Amino acid sequence: MPQRKFCIIIIYIFSLISLIPRPVSAEEAYDPLDTFSLADLMNMEITITREKEQTQVHTTAAVFVVTQEDIRRAGISNIPEALRMVPGLHVARVNSNTWAITSRGFNSYPSGKLLVLMDGRNLYTPLYAGVIWDEHNLLMEDVDRIEIIRGPGATLWGANAVNGVINIITKSAKQTHGNLVSLRAGNYERALAGARHGGQLGDDFHYRVYAKFSEYGAYDNYYDEETTGAWRTGRAGFRTEWDISQKDTLTFQGDVQDGTIGQINKDVKEETSGMNLLTRWERELDNGGNMSLQFYYDKLEREDDALLKSQDTFDLDFVHRFQLGQSHNILYGFGFRYKDDKLKPPEDSATVYYTPDEEQQELYTAFVQDTISLIPDRLRFTLGTKFEYFEYTGTEIQPSARLLWMLGEDHVLWGAVSRAVKTPSRAERGIHIKAGTTTYHGNPDFESETLIAYELGHRIRLGKNFFLDSTMFYNDYDKLKTREPLAPKNKMYDNLMHGESYGFEMAGTWNVTENWRLTAAYSYMDMLLFLDDPSEDADSLADEDESPHNQFSLRSMLNLRHNIELDASVYYVDRLRGDRTNADKYVRCDLRLGWCPNEHIELVIGAHNLFDGHHPEYEDVYMSRGSLRLPKRNTETIRDFYAQLVWRF
Repeated sequence: MPQRKFCIIIIYIFSLISLIPRPVSAEEAYDPLDTFSLADLMNMEITITREKEQTQVHTTAAVFVVTQEDIRRAGISNIPEALRMVPGLHVARVNSNTWAITSRGFNSYPSGKLLVLMDGRNLYTPLYAGVIWDEHNLLMEDVDRIEIIRGPGATLWGANAVNGVINIITKSAKQTHGNLVSLRAGNYERALAGARHGGQLGDDFHYRVYAKFSEYGAYDNYYDEETTGAWRTGRAGFRTEWDISQKDTLTFQGDVQDGTIGQINKDVKEETSGMNLLTRWERELDNGGNMSLQFYYDKLEREDDALLKSQDTFDLDFVHRFQLGQSHNILYGFGFRYKDDKLKPPEDSATVYYTPDEEQQELYTAFVQDTISLIPDRLRFTLGTKFEYFEYTGTEIQPSARLLWMLGEDHVLWGAVSRAVKTPSRAERGIHIKAGTTTYHGNPDFESETLIAYELGHRIRLGKNFFLDSTMFYNDYDKLKTREPLAPKNKMYDNLMHGESYGFEMAGTWNVTENWRLTAAYSYMDMLLFLDDPSEDADSLADEDESPHNQFSLRSMLNLRHNIELDASVYYVDRLRGDRTNADKYVRCDLRLGWCPNEHIELVIGAHNLFDGHHPEYEDVYMSRGSLRLPKRNTETIRDFYAQLVWRF
């Protein structure tokens, strides 16, 4: 979508605001200095497990939640940077507009073993085998929380939820009555502007509209030369919620986005545009159960000098939950997804092409899960499986078994055994791309990569002010991707590698006082990969070093007198030792100072990477994952300062 059309849409949306009556009740007054509550953190309801009223402490998975308060107090302006807070997640800034993000190994851009959702909409695209983060530059004040599962989530969410699931949850329209304006600028974040209006019509209908514009600078390369990686995006959208009855709610929401993304060391920009529409009907049942029916449409277009990419997605999903007797909580669902993509190079370009260049894909899914109360309020067993039929890989079965032992009110031990698969991407099956002197070819017979995971977790609250969450894991992989030589200067993808990874993750929260909270996290991971006969791949074993062995973070949130907030974060990331992902270890320090003169105004100054002028976080070689882009030189993450004004009225 051209930028002119995007601007017209924004102007049209906000011109409607003048025609809408004032909301019945203004947005709830903002209290900048709410005291920290450990009980609220532990009892936060988790939706990523699809269990009704399940809290974080009683979840049979390695779950972590990034709240809106975490995002605000960290001075974060996009989703990828917010994920640095999560133990066990490796977030690497490839360049100004690109991130490589994964959980428990196999980091790459994009990351094919991490599934990402937003309000129930799947952001993972088989065009790239991952998520393109610049397409999801949200108004961060609209984010309610981000729920993360480290480890498989395929039983509930399906293929590609191999090493983790991220669920981005935006606020309901009921939570965003009133108006908000956010302005931010700095040496890297050149101009960020967002606006939102929300209200209520009658007693049962709630709405909001929003828009955001962002312009970012470029990073320098190893030689302190400015690159062409600057980028800008615009985004606008709406959300409505209609309480049809006391038991029925209808949600309708949508977004449009348009952007120009700089490509490192290339004068040609990448143009991106897209839109989505989602509707969801939810009903509460008399027996304590509920059901939901959801449909969404998603359109994506990207174009550069090498390839025009277009994808349309239609998705239908039904979920029903009910109680069977006193001991069984049954959850089941069905789904259907249809994708239509077009991948066409310019007539004068032979760098990248696909066979076929147009393709339609259908995916059929069903799942069932039973949570059994073996001993009420003491021992709980969950057994479930997901069935998926995809025409290129056939039927995939992804079961899991999970056990929760409640040793006390705030003391639990849990374990899980799960299977998950990563299905082939369009690139792995049909790409032909020349990278330097080597040409890579997709393999139409490429199979799904598989994982069997074993996990053991422990959570405990010590006293009133300390909470500790720890997890150990062992992953057994098979049919991993290799790049087999066909002839001189030609390679084809195949499934001739297996491997294992193991490690542990810890996160602790300590409320030092009612106005000071410390949060620390540490993770360790190691991986071993082995080639299968008759592989002749000399490069893919380096994948075992694509993620750091050690990571540590410490965050401090301090409420001072006179409505002043002082927040600091320190992140340590170990060295990446792979041939394609070689980067030195680094320490990053962020600092934020906020002042709220009243309940309507928030003034902030801050810095990211305060004590290091620049450092690389990832080797910028896209062909290491067979994506659609060409290899590019490294850039280095820079020190950036910013100032922000948020006005709520």
